[in-house]
Amino acid sequence: NMPGREKTTISVSEDRTRKTPKQARGKLRVDLILENTRDLLREEGIGALTTTAIAARAGIPVSSIYQYFPDKKAILMGLYADYLGSILDTYDEVERRYDPSRGWEDFFTEFYRLMHRAELQDKIHNELAKALYLYPELQEIDRIHQKKVVERTVSMLQAMGSKWRKPRLRRLVTFLYSVNTGIWSYRAQQLSSETELQEWEKTVWNAAVSTCFE
Repeated sequence: NMPGREKTTISVSEDRTRKTPKQARGKLRVDLILENTRDLLREEGIGALTTTAIAARAGIPVSSIYQYFPDKKAILMGLYADYLGSILDTYDEVERRYDPSRGWEDFFTEFYRLMHRAELQDKIHNELAKALYLYPELQEIDRIHQKKVVERTVSMLQAMGSKWRKPRLRRLVTFLYSVNTGIWSYRAQQLSSETELQEWEKTVWNAAVSTCFE
């Protein structure tokens, strides 16, 4: 495993919207709300998202939603925080699989594969990308996430032998994070197949990462 790593998550408090349920029944209700929001986004898109539509799909009164989320923006923030938490869980998985004997190119090939799996698993990435531009509050959650991702990726690169100093590695990884953000916007336009898009992203990452090992 990579040295000095502790599990990092996006906490409920960071999205500042969700009322934390203290009982199992409440946790199940929050999960039900978020799962039906995912389904609605996947099938009908963000334009169809209302608290009334979510409640109807979940088979619960709208008042039950307001016990935990003040509005649909808060639900989207909770959903996005959960999504980013799954990305950080993938970092944990990547770090558990780390083998110092592998070259960085082999390592990052597996890294890309696992990250794309996490990004696309709910099939709502396009709708989340739209929400990210609609609501500045989601962008704040994303900034918190970016800081965590940058530090974890910098640690990966150092563990694999990069001799660059941390400030320069942070700039490199922040650049790559921005590339990924741009790809989300491009993906939402559905101009390329997912296979083509992933290949292009891998090419950009490899070209940029290679410079810190030269």
